[in-house]
Amino acid sequence: MGSDFVHLNVHSHYSFGWGVTSPESLTEAARSRGMTALALTDTNNLCGAIYFQKAAREQGLRPLIGAELQTESGEKERALLLVKSPEGYRALCRIITARHLNPGFSLGESLSESEGLFILSDHFSLLQSLLSTRGPAAESSRNRLEM
Repeated sequence: MGSDFVHLNVHSHYSFGWGVTSPESLTEAARSRGMTALALTDTNNLCGAIYFQKAAREQGLRPLIGAELQTESGEKERALLLVKSPEGYRALCRIITARHLNPGFSLGESLSESEGLFILSDHFSLLQSLLSTRGPAAESSRNRLEM
C-alpha cells in the first residue's frame, strides 16, 4: 500500500547548487518509502524532466513535472510551478525561457499567462498580483488570502 504523501518540491543534481542526486536515485528512494507519486522541481530549469519521467515510470511512480523559479534582480521572487496539463507544460517552458533571456525578468508579469499550472509561493506580493490578474474566479482565493 502506497503513501498518500507526495513531495512537491524536490531538486535533483540539475538544480545547480541545490540538489545532489540523480532523478533515478530520487525515484528509487521514493519507491522504497512506499510513495506512489513524486514531483521534480529543479531550480529555473527542466533539464532533468525527461530522465525523471522515465525513471519514475520504471519505478511505478506517477511523475509530476515542475520547476522552482527564482529571480535574481529587483525584488527577489520565488514560486513553485507544477504542470497540470499540456498547456501548462508549454506555459512553463515559455516562462523558463523568458527567465533566462530577459535580464529584467519579472515572475509576476510572466505568470499572468500561466494556464495549466499550479502555482505555489511564499511571496505575498506575487500572490496578490496573481489574484488581481485572474479576475472574478480568484475572488474566493483573494478573500482567504486577506483573512
